Amino acid sequence: MKECIVVFDSGMGGITALIKAMEMLPQENFIFYGDNKNVPYGTKSYEEIQKLMDRVIEDITPFNPKSLVLACNTATVSSAEYLRKKYKLPIIGMEPAIKPALIDPKDQDKRVLLLATEATSHSKKLSQLISNVDKESRVDILPMPSLVHFAENLQFDGPELMEDIHCLLSSYDFNDYKAVVLGCTHFIWYIDFFHKILPPHIQLVDGNVGTIRQLSRRIVPTSGQEKGSVSIYFTKTITPEKKKFLEEAIPRKIQWLDSNSMK
Repeated sequence: MKECIVVFDSGMGGITALIKAMEMLPQENFIFYGDNKNVPYGTKSYEEIQKLMDRVIEDITPFNPKSLVLACNTATVSSAEYLRKKYKLPIIGMEPAIKPALIDPKDQDKRVLLLATEATSHSKKLSQLISNVDKESRVDILPMPSLVHFAENLQFDGPELMEDIHCLLSSYDFNDYKAVVLGCTHFIWYIDFFHKILPPHIQLVDGNVGTIRQLSRRIVPTSGQEKGSVSIYFTKTITPEKKKFLEEAIPRKIQWLDSNSMK
């Protein structure tokens, strides 16, 4: 069996990382593993998430993985170190792209707003990351727990979504800010929406590019000119609407895996 890179998320948010990985590493074979049976991870304890991640490793081992990408900030903060200590498989975590947002030479006196899940917002790992790069205390954190739910239900516009986001953002004066960091791969589906509702000077920053660059440094690249394969597995059957959405979003023919494929 050919080696593959496994891209993991608790739902479909990590598909954005998969698409970026396919673009930057076109010869690699990919499996996307979405644990939508247990989404959202942001409301679970670290112990619960680590048990779920052990099951992920068990499921993907027969597929000869060369690396596991945690395209989920919550899985990264809760389980990356745990998995690295327990397994030999290279584990690539995803962290909110706070440093790139801060070091942008423009508007050095302006603030940065990080949008994240509840679990990521309150994690020690995030607190340590911010303390390492934010020496002037310019980062604010805003949990957006409902946005994962909206994404999983393919709600990318509409009055309910608009009301929810406007309510969360209404207390911020964006004249004081230069960037918004999308600290969850689910949130990246809303990048066009945020461009519409935020002032034009606000830069939207996500961690996909940095994560895939780190992945490329950790693997032995697959040689050849042909594009690699792409397979997708969800722990719970997805709706026909979501399947169609993903087939249109992913620029390559998809092989769909089911529970029998994972045995």
